[in-house]
Amino acid sequence: MVEKEIVSPKQLETAKAQLETAKSDLKSITANVNYATIKSPVDGYVGTINYREGALINPNDITPLTRVVKTDKVFAYFSVNEKDFLNMVNQFNADTKSKTNLESSFPEVTLIMSNGKEYNKKGKITSISSQVNRETGTVRFRATFDNPEFILKDGLTGRIKIPNDTKNALVVPRVSTYSRQGKEFVFKFNRSDSTVTEKVIDVVRADPYYIVKSGLSKGDKIVARGANKINDGVKIKPISSTMDSIVNSFDKVFK
Repeated sequence: MVEKEIVSPKQLETAKAQLETAKSDLKSITANVNYATIKSPVDGYVGTINYREGALINPNDITPLTRVVKTDKVFAYFSVNEKDFLNMVNQFNADTKSKTNLESSFPEVTLIMSNGKEYNKKGKITSISSQVNRETGTVRFRATFDNPEFILKDGLTGRIKIPNDTKNALVVPRVSTYSRQGKEFVFKFNRSDSTVTEKVIDVVRADPYYIVKSGLSKGDKIVARGANKINDGVKIKPISSTMDSIVNSFDKVFK
């Protein structure tokens, strides 16, 4: 139409400008429409919807729309005190020069669920914090568990069991010990005069036992039950018991 002089060149330029403005408006409208379409960054299960249909929301809202949980693999976070962490590094000959090698140095772990049963899949250590928490003195770990049956849910609690293979270890039942000021004690029986002597022992917990690192020797006899009812130096009349009978026994709580 410009070539035929039906429309002036100025009108053409005005039309082009209006077209560009319309395109810009369309992009803005499309963007606003897209904001109304919520897309999850991961596949998973949707939790509670915190807003009703038609509610006005904005980026400054503290409450999220919902939570999407991906549960085919589940992360279990737990902390280990710095002493145990260093002992574990030595025990498993962990390669501390590489973060990946450090994580792979640890064996598979077991999840003890809140009902006391073991989860049927083993987990792997996939992350270890590079720093010790100054407030708690602990190192944070993350173990990853496969969850094909979706038994594990987000927010569940439990305990992580790390295997500790110790050969020819000296062990005592935990029920035969007592604590004072952060230390573990037992009463050692003296065959010569039938008295008992309080002994402090350095131990590693391995429920329902303690692995004794120092403080007792092979062949020593200890007071297996009733240690909290006697004092250092008293004479007793011992009755021999087997380890199983002590570990599997129960205290009478109600009469």
